[in-house]
Amino acid sequence: MTYFKTVVLGTALALASFGPTLAEESTVRVAQVPALTWAAWMGLPDQATSGGKDIKFEMSGFRSSGDVLLAVQTGQIDIGPTAFNVLASAYATTNALPLRMVAGLGDGTTAVVLKPGSDVKTFEDLRNKRVGLVRGSNEYFKFQIALASAGLDLHKDMELTTLSGPPDQILALQRGDLDAIVTYAPFSTMAVNVGGILADEINEVLVREAGVPSVIIANADFLARDPEGAQAAIDAYVANWRAYEADPELWVDTYLKTASGDRDLMIEAVKDMPIQWEMKDRAMVRVAGNLAAFKVIPADTGEALTELIEYSFLEKATGLSAEELGKGVEGK
Repeated sequence: MTYFKTVVLGTALALASFGPTLAEESTVRVAQVPALTWAAWMGLPDQATSGGKDIKFEMSGFRSSGDVLLAVQTGQIDIGPTAFNVLASAYATTNALPLRMVAGLGDGTTAVVLKPGSDVKTFEDLRNKRVGLVRGSNEYFKFQIALASAGLDLHKDMELTTLSGPPDQILALQRGDLDAIVTYAPFSTMAVNVGGILADEINEVLVREAGVPSVIIANADFLARDPEGAQAAIDAYVANWRAYEADPELWVDTYLKTASGDRDLMIEAVKDMPIQWEMKDRAMVRVAGNLAAFKVIPADTGEALTELIEYSFLEKATGLSAEELGKGVEGK
């Protein structure tokens, strides 16, 4: 009997020391896309702790929202940023996506920048002009919606050039190869710094008709498998937003670790930008409706898409309720 108890106790101790070691560590595969308004996500630490588990964040860089969506959808990436309009387009085609929206990321700073010396004022003035966009990007879809609201078609009414990223857009604009580009901060600022002109009237319409939320999406299997990893990522994200609200220079310096730009100009720009972690489901419904109305996507599935919103991680990280975080909130 003594021998049996000794063997059982020894086995139990061995299992106890072996099992938790495996359970208390995990690696979260994180997508990153350089964007000034996404700096709080860009600033995730290398590792964190949540629910007694040590979490390692493995970062991978992507060029666009569309690339991130595909990677999260297929399980190559666990969690990352994308634009809601890109999400709505994919959902309208598949009617099912194996992911959840777990935090808001901000509406971005999409802007049309014209070549030096341009006399373009309105969307109609862009007819037959050479426009440069990054295919699959948030800006690509926003611009389509805004054009449609003005009675124009991107593919029929202007000469479209697709480029690999914002730096290529700026270079083409500077060389005179394009009449206009559609990009976002701080690349819009960079374009202006080399002679580009902000299209103020066009950009007012762009914001009004196609201002869309961006979100952090997570693979559904990942959330079921490692909720602590997801919570650690959102906790760190929220902590960054709070730190940046108090210190705009920290916001910009985080962005500049992996990107470039005029630091002083960016610091001035972010001073007036609020925390943007909300997920306003009614705004998402509006955006999906606009996408469908202007035939950017084949069907309006906005209400169904809101079923993919998971507020619990953001509620825990912020201490706010789902309603305070945008559930049922009208507006942009």
